[in-house]
Amino acid sequence: MLVNRRRLVPLALVCAMAAGITTACRIGGIPHSDSPPADLVLLSVLGWSSQSAVLVGWIERIERTGEPRTLCAHAGLYSVSVDGTISRWHHGPGVCEALAAADHLSLSRDRSKLLYAAKHNGSIHVYNLRTGRDTVVAQDCLPITSAPAWSPHGTSIAFSANCSHPQERAQIHLMRDDGTGRRDFGVSEMADQEDQPAWSVDGRRLVITSGSSIRSSMLVTLDTATGVRRGLVRGYGASWSETSDWIAFFRLANSSGSRPSIWLVRPDGTGEHPVIDPEASEDSRWLSDPAVWSPFDNQFAVARENEVWIGGPGRPMHRVFIARP
Repeated sequence: MLVNRRRLVPLALVCAMAAGITTACRIGGIPHSDSPPADLVLLSVLGWSSQSAVLVGWIERIERTGEPRTLCAHAGLYSVSVDGTISRWHHGPGVCEALAAADHLSLSRDRSKLLYAAKHNGSIHVYNLRTGRDTVVAQDCLPITSAPAWSPHGTSIAFSANCSHPQERAQIHLMRDDGTGRRDFGVSEMADQEDQPAWSVDGRRLVITSGSSIRSSMLVTLDTATGVRRGLVRGYGASWSETSDWIAFFRLANSSGSRPSIWLVRPDGTGEHPVIDPEASEDSRWLSDPAVWSPFDNQFAVARENEVWIGGPGRPMHRVFIARP
């Protein structure tokens, strides 16, 4: 496996497991098999943690009479050090339900709360990891699938909704972390579906995905003070670097059957270049949720099927395997 021998700053991520496959996953090349082997499917990278450990979430699923069922005995968030040592960080029915209910999870910067949209009805939830309380903060005028995002200070949420303009496609809104103080930026002149908001570090701008198809969607920056939108480049699933000088994003080629590649671009639209291009390498693995930038230095982590890749501007990408508890 490829392991960076320089300082490896760890990250937080979310995984799901399904019983029946006997291949154990790894981190740093060290296997861990204290529990029965299972297939590990990475859902998303959540964020970066301390210098010595990563936070990993697992859920186990079984199939009975054709219906999937989630097992919560081993579900939870785990701390995994780079040498493979594993300890449970958070667990319980609430964490299990949050992991099972969401297609996308956003972890607050202080790692105290999870934010997600329930995939059965689109309602937006905040799960407090300290108190175990799950609160629905929005449930009206929401698309079934969305990716709400925490502001840098954890006091605001950017999300997609169409309450003010029911006849239009969902647009980006803001609200406080308790669901109050909704703010509507109005219908975009681009008149297209908006989702996947990502905040700049200073909280003054968002980069969002505009479009009904990821193949033709555009990245748009949005000024949170004025509501002014500016088209950037073709792509989707963007995230802003901690230094605010780069945006990482996915792009899907127009050809049928193509795989997404990951690109970097400056916030002013210059410097656009690919970082991982599966088409060029004939690599068939899918890139998953948006890249997550490190608060420690100018690099990011991204999920690639059941692997985590770390890289950044001027840094070669390297692969990290995940161990299961």
